[in-house]
Amino acid sequence: MKQNPDATIIVSGGQRIDETISETLAMERYLIANGIDKAKIYREEASTDTYENFEFSKRIIDSLPKGFTRQPAVVYITNDFHSYRAGKIAKRQDIEASSYSSSFPYYMHPPTYLREVLAIFKFWISR
Repeated sequence: MKQNPDATIIVSGGQRIDETISETLAMERYLIANGIDKAKIYREEASTDTYENFEFSKRIIDSLPKGFTRQPAVVYITNDFHSYRAGKIAKRQDIEASSYSSSFPYYMHPPTYLREVLAIFKFWISR
């Protein structure tokens, strides 16, 4: 937002049974606490997986006014282990996007990377 103050943010993610709030609400609270204007944030809370994150967010993107005739640039933010598959899912939904990856604690690498490898195999054979 510092580099592009006119940007719009879509926070996307539902609430799992073991969570007290949705991913969307957690992200929105974080952004507002860090100085982002709430008016720049669009919420999508219905999604249950990455495919739906992009599917439902695309509906919001498509409803936004377009400057000239250009589609808006899309950047998705996710954990570094998830960036590859998220990009492939975006592409399947005709969303041209780039990623910004965040890191996470080193001790979480083995289980999350293993899970992601399995999810990539599932991605290749489904949808």
